Amino acid sequence: MVTGDHLAIAKEIASLVGLGQNIIPANEVFLTDKIDKPTEKLIESADGFAQVLPENKFNIVKVLQSLAG
Repeated sequence: MVTGDHLAIAKEIASLVGLGQNIIPANEVFLTDKIDKPTEKLIESADGFAQVLPENKFNIVKVLQSLAG
């Protein structure tokens, strides 16, 4: 799940739709513009992301696509 909502709201929504509770605020993932291996692992392990900006959405999808292919 990727949402611009606050972390508490994102966790509640995740709970309602049966997703895991490992929801990470985007500002904890994207501390810099560089996406390194630890950041990739964090993205891969998350059930969702909260407080996401449009550019964060692009980077999340980009990382997940690179890990899948």
